Amino acid sequence: MFLDIGTRAPNSQNTIKIDNSIRMGVNVLCDLNKFPYPFKDNSFQTVRIWDYLEHLDDIVKVTEEIYRILKAGGTFKIMVPHFSNYYAFTDPTHKHFFGLKTMDYFIPTTITYSLGYTTAKYEKIRTTIGFPDEARGLKKFILKLINKFPEYYERYFAFIFPASGIYYELRAIK
Repeated sequence: MFLDIGTRAPNSQNTIKIDNSIRMGVNVLCDLNKFPYPFKDNSFQTVRIWDYLEHLDDIVKVTEEIYRILKAGGTFKIMVPHFSNYYAFTDPTHKHFFGLKTMDYFIPTTITYSLGYTTAKYEKIRTTIGFPDEARGLKKFILKLINKFPEYYERYFAFIFPASGIYYELRAIK
């Protein structure tokens, strides 16, 4: 079973869509800044949140709530604007900005997890800067280079060659 947060996530069968406003295709109306979400523990194999996490109040609490409703080994797929995206800062409803290591705070093998912000535990499956599937020509080449050297890119070139977004795929460790 899949849970899609926000209506911009791709449609698929066996999917429940949840959002905080009435939109076409939403199955559950819910304020996503209030916890707990209306689902039992370990309910979903996959939770996807597309272009929505940046609008919520508390990334840590949302990520912990996703952890609660994910099954052991379930995947959490996130797509958000990259911090270098012009629209990341110009949209007045964006509350957070995302980079290569943002989700490391939820991964026990990273130094940032040791800061103790959360008890949720994920394994990083992958992080991709930009959306290579949408790129053509020179942009596709640049995105390949960016993702080969992502830390170098973020430190020195992010505002020269801004990325549209960043994609994280995490696995719940329970």
